[in-house]
Amino acid sequence: MLDQNILQVFERIANCNTVEDLHEIVVEAVLAFGYDYVTFLTLPSPGQTVKDSILFDTRPKKFIESHRRKDYLTRETAIKELKRSLATVTLGDLRDMPTMTLAHRKLFEEASELGIVDGLIVPVVTAGGNLGVFSPSGRAPDLGPIARTTAELIGTCAHQRVLRLSLISIQSDPNFEPLSRREREVLQLVASGKTDKNIAQALKIEAATVRNQIEQAKLKLGVTKRTQALIMALKRGEIGL
Repeated sequence: MLDQNILQVFERIANCNTVEDLHEIVVEAVLAFGYDYVTFLTLPSPGQTVKDSILFDTRPKKFIESHRRKDYLTRETAIKELKRSLATVTLGDLRDMPTMTLAHRKLFEEASELGIVDGLIVPVVTAGGNLGVFSPSGRAPDLGPIARTTAELIGTCAHQRVLRLSLISIQSDPNFEPLSRREREVLQLVASGKTDKNIAQALKIEAATVRNQIEQAKLKLGVTKRTQALIMALKRGEIGL
């Protein structure tokens, strides 16, 4: 049975109104388990930068800049392992992996010097199929089953709240115009890798109509490229992966 304090954390997360408030709640909650830092991000979508994908990161600024500059987020062993297993792992587990490269070992050494000795890397899969990462870390964190389960629940709950807050913000914009049913259908098929010809055949419409629907969707989404349209439609919750 979950501790009453943890249940209160989930209630606070569910009721918070800003990402800043969420940040504060999460950092306070994991600190009780010896986690000094929290990294919370989504893996970059096509056309997104690493900077855009980070929701918040309390690790030392020097480490964050080094990590970003060397583009570790898109090629590090941790991310590859998460995509493969979708299971929570510890930094220690990754450090001991035989596939760890020299560059990644140096990264771990740099992290340890800054107080990031161990921690958890929790994958968070959304309903749309996107992969998020919630990673609390510290010098001597609790890695026991209760702490691990709590971190997994907090990460999942917080990620859903971020998505909801983002959607509320988008839909409250006076210029917001939802996509039509057909525009959503077409973009969903584009996201699945279908060509205009494939989409036309699947929906029993002309290829020119497909292109027109995509152009209309781009106008509503305020973008000029198909890739950007997919990213925005995903953000707005109008299509999934």
